Amino acid sequence: MEEKHTTSNKKAAKPGKKTAKPPVWSVFVKGLPGSAYFLATEPQLYDFRRYLEYIKARSVDRQKLSSTWRSVVLPWLTTSQLPVLRDAGARLEKEWARETAAHDQFWSRLEETEQEEKQQRKSMSTLKAQAYERFDAVQDLIVAETKAASEKAKKKVEKGDGTASSLSGSDQGPPRTASDDAATSPSDGSTTTSVTRPQTDGLAQANPEAWELLMRAAVLK
Repeated sequence: MEEKHTTSNKKAAKPGKKTAKPPVWSVFVKGLPGSAYFLATEPQLYDFRRYLEYIKARSVDRQKLSSTWRSVVLPWLTTSQLPVLRDAGARLEKEWARETAAHDQFWSRLEETEQEEKQQRKSMSTLKAQAYERFDAVQDLIVAETKAASEKAKKKVEKGDGTASSLSGSDQGPPRTASDDAATSPSDGSTTTSVTRPQTDGLAQANPEAWELLMRAAVLK
């Protein structure tokens, strides 16, 4: 029973998928400049302009890349041992001689595109700088207005405290002067106690006898 179970497990097991082998010609293009393009493209579809787009060529490298294609890539392909690569090389040589004008147009368009992108980056940089300046100006204005409002509120509070103090002082009556003190002081230099009207009114009501004695003393003076 145990042996049958083992056999059934072997039958149920599925072999893994085999990885597809790379084409034979891929080995012969690994040494080319920009080999990633040649490895990712079928030899029948090799194209100079597609090659330049794939490697993201720049217009300043026109002379270098054109020379590399003409003196390295084409001889490499045309002298290959594989027919598929030799055929591709022969085709590309004919296209190179025939499509000179098309190549010139490609480089011209690439240069124009680079100039436009450069101008866009410059404009964007200018806009960012202006935006930062405006932001700083608005921020400074907000800080100044906030400070002014704070100082105004502080002065208003201080003014309110001064008014309250003035009102408190007015409830106590006008301040005494030197003439007032002289009028209530005895001529012989002795000191007497000054009695205000509210005090005398209260004294007259609370103690009539004391009030009478006080009045007599005032008359004798």
